[in-house]
Amino acid sequence: MRVASRIAFGERKSGIRDPRRRYFLAFEGKITEHRYFKGLIGKIQRESLSFPLVEVILFARKDEHNGHSNPSQVVNYTIETVQAGSFPLDITYQELFEDYVFKVVGDSINRNGRNLAYSRAQRFLGRSRIQMQSKVSREFLEPFLEKIQEVLLLPLKSQDGLNIIKEVLDSYKFEDLSYREDDDSVCIIVDRDTQSFTSEQYDEVVQKCKTENFQLFVTNPCFEFFLLLHKTDASEYPVEEILRNRKIGKTTYIEKKLKEHVSHYDKSKFSFSEFESYISTALQNCEIYAQSLEEIKMSIGTNLHKLIVELLGK
Repeated sequence: MRVASRIAFGERKSGIRDPRRRYFLAFEGKITEHRYFKGLIGKIQRESLSFPLVEVILFARKDEHNGHSNPSQVVNYTIETVQAGSFPLDITYQELFEDYVFKVVGDSINRNGRNLAYSRAQRFLGRSRIQMQSKVSREFLEPFLEKIQEVLLLPLKSQDGLNIIKEVLDSYKFEDLSYREDDDSVCIIVDRDTQSFTSEQYDEVVQKCKTENFQLFVTNPCFEFFLLLHKTDASEYPVEEILRNRKIGKTTYIEKKLKEHVSHYDKSKFSFSEFESYISTALQNCEIYAQSLEEIKMSIGTNLHKLIVELLGK
């Protein structure tokens, strides 16, 4: 099972009861939703909101789901993942390198030192014909990081660098990603796209989530509508056009309206910073529309704000 990073507020120690509630988030979308929640958790970390009571883990779908998928696939894969007792995550060696260097030395390493560490890591992977853009595997995770340790230790001699590296390295081992049914929440986040998500499939997903005790968060018609609510209550747009969300050239109706507020919006280059200051606005605007799963099935709306409120500890 492949491994990658998680956004977390701390590590659980074996044998010790941890009061933190974990939220395991599974997305239908591969980029926009993931980046939004990654940004949101970064905000929580910076502002220490809900700390230390919440830990959020973003886990990836199987590679064959990287293209188009439907909510049923997301739910089924999540059920398999929970039953397996271990959560795969999504990060490349390149991303791991950047994150590891930042956590260990921050800005205290110069360009030459960073380049040396990068070259050492790259050579290590090259011997196994692995690219820096490849997904991380458990087999190579620890030795990959160990290859850059000696370089990173140089600027850390006065800071007990060995202990710093050991602490950070331990945080990447993912030894405890188990799901505690009584304490934790698995959250499925999907779109209510009537063109690819039939009424029968919707009912099936709702029932499966109830059976598995998963939280289901749906936006009708799509996640971009939730983003749009950060900027406007959308009352100026015809309801039928929002629900239909027809494609206009290469963009949908809602994407086009979103670009009227965020001119350079591009889901492939999504930036949370464009929406961070408007979260309170979005939470208020969500209240205008359908919020229950029964209502969202046929009406504009979302219950996603309820998850945001939980994570923010409001």
